[in-house]
Order: sequence, then C-alpha cells, then structure tokens
Amino acid sequence: AALEYLKSHPLEPLAVEEFERACGVGIVVTPEQIEETVEGVIKKYKSQLLEERYHFNMGLIMAETRGLLKWADGKILKNEVDVQVLNMLGPKTESDREKKQKVSRSR
Repeated sequence: AALEYLKSHPLEPLAVEEFERACGVGIVVTPEQIEETVEGVIKKYKSQLLEERYHFNMGLIMAETRGLLKWADGKILKNEVDVQVLNMLGPKTESDREKKQKVSRSR
C-alpha cells in the first residue's frame, strides 16, 4: 500500500496523515467485522454454494471479502470462510471429494 501511494504521488511532498490512512495505519479489523462481512458475502453466493457445494470456487468469496476488508488478516478471513461454509454445507461427502470433470473444448 505504501508503494502504491508513493507511485501515485511521486512529486508531491509527503502528507503523513494521508499516507498513513492509505497504508492502513491505525485501522483495526475486529473478529465481529470479519464474521459479519463473510456472512454477508456467503449469503450473496448461497444458492450457488448449495448447488455446487465444495466444488464452488471459494476464491470468489475470498476475493470479495478481501476487497471489503482490505486490512484484515488473510488467514483469519480464510478460517472464517471455511467455518461458515462448513456450517452451511456440513462435512464433505463422497461426491464432494470427487474431482469435477472438466469440459473439453473443441478447437
């Protein structure tokens, strides 16, 4: 974040407050914020999750959550996503463990 700020303000004198804000200095993301945000994103994809179960691309949930909580610890976010998905879908079944067949495209 610091490098991005400096790249976008190359010739200007450094405005410390603005720089710190851009870098996330002093921002605290609480476990409650993480839980609520993950819950909201999972609700958005609920029908797809229920249909595709563990074959769903969890990267979509992670990316959206990461965008909403830029300064949150990624490991904590992933753990919260995993816990909430497990609570929604239950443990993996045999069909969840099977590799999803890729559709081959004709050239």
